[in-house]
Amino acid sequence: MRRLSFLEEEQLADLHRESSSGELSAAEVALQAGARRLVITHFSARHAEQPHRLEKEAREVFSEVETAEDGMSLEIPLPEAPEVGGT
Repeated sequence: MRRLSFLEEEQLADLHRESSSGELSAAEVALQAGARRLVITHFSARHAEQPHRLEKEAREVFSEVETAEDGMSLEIPLPEAPEVGGT
């Protein structure tokens, strides 16, 4: 996965500020960053009762989306470290 340039980071920040929908913003960022998965957390009080609707909306932008639930555990695999030195 490549790192975003300064300009790309600024564009994503602008997108986030302009968006009225946090989950759609997060999905756009995940898509542009080349993420493998997006887990939506911290729902506003107005959406607390319908998190799966938010997941469905975000999936229209980024396919690998799920909503977090209380007590949920995530396994995040670390990339393999490059070998140091040579023989």
